[in-house]
Amino acid sequence: MYSVLNQMAQGFTIKENQPKLYKIEEEYTTGWVLIQTNLTQEQCKKQYDVLINDGVSPQRIKITRIS
Repeated sequence: MYSVLNQMAQGFTIKENQPKLYKIEEEYTTGWVLIQTNLTQEQCKKQYDVLINDGVSPQRIKITRIS
């Protein structure tokens, strides 16, 4: 059993000290449209605030962690 688990883990690496990155999307009538990607948490918060200040409903904003 150990050899099977060991084989499953091959090819995977754990990257330490890598910043968490996010993407932010806005919902349009055609679906979700990418606004920005590869954002740090602080950058994502700033972009979210810009969208809110521009009158975008929070229900039309989607933030997803990408790494």
